[in-house]
Amino acid sequence: MLARDVMVRNVIKVSTEAKVVDVVRLLAEHRIGALPVVNDRNEVVGIVTDGDIVARIRANRPLVIDALASIFIFADTEELPEKARALLGLSVTEVMTRRVITVTEETDLEMVATIMTERRLKRVPVVRGRTLVGLICRGDIIKALAQFNYPPASDHS
Repeated sequence: MLARDVMVRNVIKVSTEAKVVDVVRLLAEHRIGALPVVNDRNEVVGIVTDGDIVARIRANRPLVIDALASIFIFADTEELPEKARALLGLSVTEVMTRRVITVTEETDLEMVATIMTERRLKRVPVVRGRTLVGLICRGDIIKALAQFNYPPASDHS
């Protein structure tokens, strides 16, 4: 089985012109965890995940340093609503991950699973050249496995 056999073809994505507010709305509306970021030629230039956004909110939390039994606390002076407003106004290119691991349509599904496991990825864009043609999530692999006819599960009681 190949990536093209299980990938989602109708990928929800954002352009490099998008703002984080656009990303947040799409993630919430479609109940998804990431969006590929594409240029005007539909080439993958990044990916933005819910984790990228959450990490950005948390980035300036108080920092506590324990050095030689002396504790130094550098507090975050911004409140969450202020941080959220600032974050939502940023360009997607300011928060996206630029080094995107992709696979091709011809990549064997076992290899896709290996890449996702070893790199701890929840999803991977599928490309033809650099052009986005699909997306595979962990759930897509599980659905593919469920289609195989396995012998009935044994009773483990």
